[in-house]
Amino acid sequence: MKVSILGAGAYGIALSKILVDNGMNVIIWTKVQDEYDMLTQEHCNNIALPSFKIDKSIKITMNMEEAIKDAKVIFVATSIKFIKDVLLEAKKYYKKGQHVCMACKGITEDDLSFGSEMAQNILKSKKIGVISGGTFANDMVMDNLMGLVISSHNKSTSKIINKCICNKYIKTMITSDVLGVELCGAIKNVIAIACGIMDGENYSESTKSMFFTIFLNE
Repeated sequence: MKVSILGAGAYGIALSKILVDNGMNVIIWTKVQDEYDMLTQEHCNNIALPSFKIDKSIKITMNMEEAIKDAKVIFVATSIKFIKDVLLEAKKYYKKGQHVCMACKGITEDDLSFGSEMAQNILKSKKIGVISGGTFANDMVMDNLMGLVISSHNKSTSKIINKCICNKYIKTMITSDVLGVELCGAIKNVIAIACGIMDGENYSESTKSMFFTIFLNE
């Protein structure tokens, strides 16, 4: 099954490893010439994830049509601030039967939309899903046990995304609460920054525990 990844940053590359492990035919699209050159010549992104080399079976392209043509699932793994431009370009070649999985976290600055909302509005599709969880690219490529939440209003979309990513080291949970998953994914980033500030200021574990309890309550 052909699966495309839009975005060649750390998370997109980590996803490619999972997908190849699960027997998928993977193609990665990037709009950045430096990323394309590194991935085609050195099989790694020396800036985003320098310690990991992608599988040589993965095709790299800067051509959006080539990337998503005949793909059963399209994973969108670009930064949220670039999501609109990427989806508008993908719209030119997107077919209604294709499933889209948003693998980006956050809220757009211009209209305060989540990734799935923007995908639905631009692609005019109901086959939109999201994945989220406490997963770091460095850990993903090391086969560390971790969990991801899959969410979609379309059961077939959730099912096929699960088939793509679930394996012995990626455990999944499926829910229809798309808004809840994306909201928690965005809030998680704020909490992570706050925890980093407390680490930098050498707050005690008890102080950090108090603030983390407040975060969870809110």
